[in-house]
Formats: sequence, C-alpha cells, structure tokens
Amino acid sequence: MKRAWISTGRRPNGLCGAAILIAARYHGFKRNMSQIVRVVHVCQETIRKRLDEFKDTNTAKLTREEFMAIECKTETGDVPAELEESMDPPSFIRS
Repeated sequence: MKRAWISTGRRPNGLCGAAILIAARYHGFKRNMSQIVRVVHVCQETIRKRLDEFKDTNTAKLTREEFMAIECKTETGDVPAELEESMDPPSFIRS
C-alpha cells in the first residue's frame, strides 16, 4: 500500500481494517465488515474506500499463486518489476 500511495495522509485504522479483511478472506476465515469495524473503530465506508483504492493496484490483480510466488521473492529484499507501482497518489486521480 505504501508503494501505491494508499497509506500517505491516512490514519492507520482504516488501512489496518482493510488489511485484516483481505488477510482473513485470503486465508479462508469468514469475517464480515461489521466485525472488523468493531475492532479498528472506523466506519464501514472508510474500509470500503481503502479496499477500492487497493483494487486499483498491481498487487490486487495477482492470483493467489502469483502472490505467493512473489512473496517468496520479496523475502530476499528484491521488489519484482510486476509490483513496481508507477501511480500517482489517489488525490491526483480524478473522482
């Protein structure tokens, strides 16, 4: 999220809520947004906005297998070219 400018100028609660929801679904845990909202103390709309911003990143377009392969590569410190974000901050993108 940092490479895609999503974390810039935002409170960490909404980012953490979106990350928890993505991770829970990725690993097969059934969690709904209201459960996450109670933990991170933000409204559902905030988490929805962070998820919508994340959808526009290159990472969100990867399959589970591609993500796991890249995860192994990034443990060595190398950032694969397919993850290099050349995006403007979301504030620069017209609504």
